[in-house]
Amino acid sequence: THPKQHKHQYHHKQKRRFLYNFSTTPYKTLSKLVRMGVPRQHRPQIWYYLSGGKEKKRNSATTYWTSLLNSAVSDGELDAGTAEQISLDVGRTLPGHPLFDSFEPLCNEWMRKERERKERETEREREEIMARTALGIQLQLAFESNRNAKKAVHMQGYLRDQFILFGLQQPERRKIALPILKEHPLTSSKQLKEVIDDLWDLPEREFQYTAMDIWKGNLKYTPSLSFIRGKIISKSWWDTVDFLASHPLGEWVRAHPKAKEQMRKWNEEENMWLRRSSIIHQLRYKHEVDKDLLFELIENQADDHEFFIQKAIGWSLRELSKTDRDSVTSCMDRLGPRLSTLALREGSKYLEEEQRVKVMSHAKRKNSTENKKEEKKEGNKRKKRKE
Repeated sequence: THPKQHKHQYHHKQKRRFLYNFSTTPYKTLSKLVRMGVPRQHRPQIWYYLSGGKEKKRNSATTYWTSLLNSAVSDGELDAGTAEQISLDVGRTLPGHPLFDSFEPLCNEWMRKERERKERETEREREEIMARTALGIQLQLAFESNRNAKKAVHMQGYLRDQFILFGLQQPERRKIALPILKEHPLTSSKQLKEVIDDLWDLPEREFQYTAMDIWKGNLKYTPSLSFIRGKIISKSWWDTVDFLASHPLGEWVRAHPKAKEQMRKWNEEENMWLRRSSIIHQLRYKHEVDKDLLFELIENQADDHEFFIQKAIGWSLRELSKTDRDSVTSCMDRLGPRLSTLALREGSKYLEEEQRVKVMSHAKRKNSTENKKEEKKEGNKRKKRKE
């Protein structure tokens, strides 16, 4: 495939290809022809005119070749394959020319650096893969050798038998994993992503707990908001979601204020765990809580009496009350009729007695109304039975 025909480029006669005089071809056109892949037999002639021929004055050979090469390579950098081809082209174009003496060592040096760079990248990638594989294998062997079937039954029951476990409680699990993790420190977002992905895919819940421990110590390497989201909606339960929301997600939103808009979108998602995460992502902010955002998210979910949503509302308000009781009291008094007793009780835990009584009065009225409804239902049932 040839570049678009130029009036100075080629013409055909009797099935033979002849070169025209390129001396009047614009410099930019010559550069474009080189970049677009002119066939080898035509490149020397183009290079001759691209370089200005033997008559062009040159201040510095190295500077000249550098600018010339940059004009021929689209991104301004020279790869080994292009350098080798240019070396052959220019060698045929300007044989014995003093400029070629400076180009060849320059070209060879760039080619050497390119080879070394690729070798370093390959070796680093190989080491990362080996380290990641070794980490997973070492953790599996260590956890398996300390499996406690009796404890596993109770721990699985606590998680409603949604996951399988080795039966390792947190202190023991961390004691086993810590020496192994120290042998495999992380130094990049890519490494963190690969390690978290690998551990999250393993069946036993202890691997997800270990992934969270690793993540907590390397929050600066969190790759993206979409990565956090993926883990929140994968193998979801409060034991992983609450960590993901308050640590990686919380730190990400703190560092990227524009992500607050995403929290508003998550707050309207069908997935309950995303809604819960949007509400509790500021748990660790203390005096830095964006109260307007928090109250907006809470108000949007006030009528959702799903346990984990109401618990999240109460939890987030309780944490905020440690630094701003008045705003929490005002919010709960305003939304009290819509919030569940659970949210009111949790959110008012650290309020002053007077504030707490005021807030919980909504729960009493709510309970009274609910009791009356229940009594009415029971009365209707008794009437039907008599009839």
